Amino acid sequence: MVSSPNTISGVDRLSEMLGMSVQELENFSPQYKHAVIKKRSGGNRLLQMPNDETKRVQRLLLDKLIGRYKTHVSCCGFSKGLSIIDNARPHVGQETVIKLDIQDFFPNTAVERIREFFCRTGWTDDAADVLTKLVVFDQGLPQGAPTSPAVSNVVNCFMDLRLDALAKKYGMTYTRYADDLTFSSEIYSRKDVHKILRITGVILKSCGYSLNKKKKRIIRKHRRQSVTGIVVNERLNIARPTRRWLRSVHHRLESGGNSTLSENEFNGWISYLRMVNPKDPLVTSVFGESDSGKSKRRRSSKYVKQNTSQSASSNSGQFNPIADISFRPINRGDVSTLSQLGLSPTSNAVTPSEYFSAQLFYNFGKNVNLVAQRRNLKRKTVWKHLAHAVEHSLVACHDLISKEDLSHLLSQLKQHSPTAIPSVGDAYRICMGQIDYGRIRVGLAECRRRNRKLQSDRGNEIITKLNNFSTTRGEAVLKTVLGKRLNCSCAVESVSITANADLPPDYTEGRTVHATLPEDPSIPLTLFTPAAQNDNVDSLSSAQNVFVRGAIQGVDDVSGCIELLTEELQLRTQ
Repeated sequence: MVSSPNTISGVDRLSEMLGMSVQELENFSPQYKHAVIKKRSGGNRLLQMPNDETKRVQRLLLDKLIGRYKTHVSCCGFSKGLSIIDNARPHVGQETVIKLDIQDFFPNTAVERIREFFCRTGWTDDAADVLTKLVVFDQGLPQGAPTSPAVSNVVNCFMDLRLDALAKKYGMTYTRYADDLTFSSEIYSRKDVHKILRITGVILKSCGYSLNKKKKRIIRKHRRQSVTGIVVNERLNIARPTRRWLRSVHHRLESGGNSTLSENEFNGWISYLRMVNPKDPLVTSVFGESDSGKSKRRRSSKYVKQNTSQSASSNSGQFNPIADISFRPINRGDVSTLSQLGLSPTSNAVTPSEYFSAQLFYNFGKNVNLVAQRRNLKRKTVWKHLAHAVEHSLVACHDLISKEDLSHLLSQLKQHSPTAIPSVGDAYRICMGQIDYGRIRVGLAECRRRNRKLQSDRGNEIITKLNNFSTTRGEAVLKTVLGKRLNCSCAVESVSITANADLPPDYTEGRTVHATLPEDPSIPLTLFTPAAQNDNVDSLSSAQNVFVRGAIQGVDDVSGCIELLTEELQLRTQ
């Protein structure tokens, strides 16, 4: 697995390897900072990012030691020369594909197993302690350190060996890509599948892991089988909807139409498709073929650029947002198309594609058919774009649905579904088909927008009363409202780091937003936000109006500010 133990000494050899003195190495303490990113499946992922010096030492360690250990042949993730293609290829054309996921893979790779691995591969106890210190954080592997993927592979080599033997026992194929485990078989046996699941759980438990039951998938051949994002039913390929989308993007780039991708982004996607399935017709169309039949390097394309002058001028004074706009400072799509058209979005509550449909809706005389024709989209898609824009108040509701139809829809909803907003299909059946699907979408979006405004107005009234009571009746009233949930709207003044030891754990490393309620005189507010929202809150600027969902925390005795534990924050614009 590695060189014989007598070729490795202790801390002296390690210090020589890393170019540090023994004392520097023993005194070295890795430093990390936290970051939060959004998962594609929803939720947040907490990363521990090493500082520059820690990263430098870890990269040296990865290059000179950890990266040279051998891993099991079934381990395809973060292994030199291997990729998601190698992880997916063994499962092509199988009758059954079993996809499993390890819960919190890096954090649950225990420090004891890591130290034991270094001792087992010939390092002395003191050297193993130093090596373990350099690669672990909080009793596990840090998500964000350059050494973590490689360490997880070599530490779990024996686990891969056991899982591979288990697969072979039942005539299956096994591969692992980080925390994704995949088994596949040429036949389907319910009994064997259950044995694989049960024994895999036992093996993982012995290694300190557990299965993520929410991500367990048993996929038969009549359904789309994908392994690490690659379809493996008959051959390696990417999903059909993605291929259709890429063909649409290619056509629009070639014809000078409006594309959701820039040329560089499209080149990245097409290179990925070429890596997965080089025989795909779109790859041939873009790259062409040489006389020898091999794909040649694509010549730089001369895509027709959109004339931006007309679009920019047509937007002036015709498209203005109204009411509230959701606060979602995340990347929800490529904005290069809007930039090329000369548009500057006033909101990131909707995607650039939705924003562009809303802008064209007003430029084309509020005609949905013309927007669909101009953008080469289905009318249903444009109606969805505009409904979302209505919900976030970028488009006025009555520009899409008459007051009579809206009144009829609201009365029917109040009669049949008074407590909740139904789905589009249910609302269509409630109205007995008298209103088409597009206008129903708009009507439901308007319901959601109105509900948020009512919640905001009521919350503002509650805070105003609380402010009056707290100054006249003291703590007696305040104790009765602590922890009460409410929604309100206020104006941001500044953002600072939270420094309050009395807050729940999720909020102690969060942010404090100083705001005022738009009353006369204005009422000061202090909004405490959880650490998971730090990136969003840091993007706020002063004088921005926000819609807040939260609970009453208390009233500051010195400043008189009403304190709220904020669960959700959205932008508002007038």
